[in-house]
Amino acid sequence: MAGAQGRRVSEAESARIRHVLLNTEMSIPDIATRMGYSKSVIASINRRFKIREYKGRRTCWQMGSSTGTEAMQT
Repeated sequence: MAGAQGRRVSEAESARIRHVLLNTEMSIPDIATRMGYSKSVIASINRRFKIREYKGRRTCWQMGSSTGTEAMQT
């Protein structure tokens, strides 16, 4: 899937991205490549739903304060 500037992320795609963030050890760049979005889109979804906390580190994170069900809600 090729990314497109200004393309809106559908609810279904957002849910898939949140699922990958919650359930894999994939990095944000890897998720972006796999899902066809920019790194900033994936990072934005991560910040919005507080899934992973990076605390200033790029390669190491902790799961955020959101539980799986909270992160899946919009």
